[in-house]
Amino acid sequence: MQERLKLSELRGGTPELVHTDNDGSKSYVQVMQSLSTLLVQFNCRYTNGSAAGGPNEGMAAWFDDVMELKHYNPVRGKFWTQRPGRCYIFQIPAEDVEIITGKSSCSYPEVMVDGDIHLCLSCSCSAGSAGAFDLLHPRMSASVVGDADGGKIRIRALLKRMAEAAVTPTDQGIVTERPVSDDDRAFFRRLVSGQVVRKNKTKFKKLMLDSVHTFPSEPSETEHGPADVLQVVGRRRIVRAKPDKDQTEHIFSTYDVKYSEIDWMKTAEICGISVPLMLSQVNIPAAPVFEGSSREAALEMLRETVRSET
Repeated sequence: MQERLKLSELRGGTPELVHTDNDGSKSYVQVMQSLSTLLVQFNCRYTNGSAAGGPNEGMAAWFDDVMELKHYNPVRGKFWTQRPGRCYIFQIPAEDVEIITGKSSCSYPEVMVDGDIHLCLSCSCSAGSAGAFDLLHPRMSASVVGDADGGKIRIRALLKRMAEAAVTPTDQGIVTERPVSDDDRAFFRRLVSGQVVRKNKTKFKKLMLDSVHTFPSEPSETEHGPADVLQVVGRRRIVRAKPDKDQTEHIFSTYDVKYSEIDWMKTAEICGISVPLMLSQVNIPAAPVFEGSSREAALEMLRETVRSET
């Protein structure tokens, strides 16, 4: 039977029983410290070169970042890709967060926020002689399960509802910027530039290859392009292009260029398409947003708990 346990009622470092399997094994949830608020983070991918939403007065922080996405292929196995995205962080009062008990521990404990928003938290998990533990930190990443009735919630509606449930950040700290290196900013722009260029179909008439790939031509300064764009085949992730006549003697040849072979930043420049900058805004002190409890401290607290149980 499912029940709800308020996060504000949990003491830091004390495990609470969440589920007991038929074989007698037990699952616990453990808060790393007594929390008055919980920072909930949503990671959203850029779509067509734009984010799911912009600044909102209820957001504790929002910032652009590079997402590491894991995929699975039956032949290749697991592999990772990098995509541009935007992270949204909300500061939720602990009394408005309820942990749903009576479900198996899978490192994804489910919570109900403000009695209406059903979320799944991604957290570290470990097992010992006392059972399995889901470790809740002051800052947690979350994915959407639905609303209280099991219905779906669109991301823009979710951000609005989370902002309504969150603590107003202007009373909690100061506005600051997230520290980002110049290399990270440039890498983000390279990733998002491809989406921006492909979306702008009216201006995407030319392309440039990267420094590794070339069109068949005599060595020259223009062997990487520009080339005329004839067709974009999104399903195959290729662009059918024909190099300029003054670059190659194969003036009637067309080439299928893979997305990965195109220098999207140079392509955006010659097409006159602007690429967005990497943006961020933090409305609370940066330390609890970008640091949080270390994994080593969490594991040490877990070991102490297991020793006391045994």
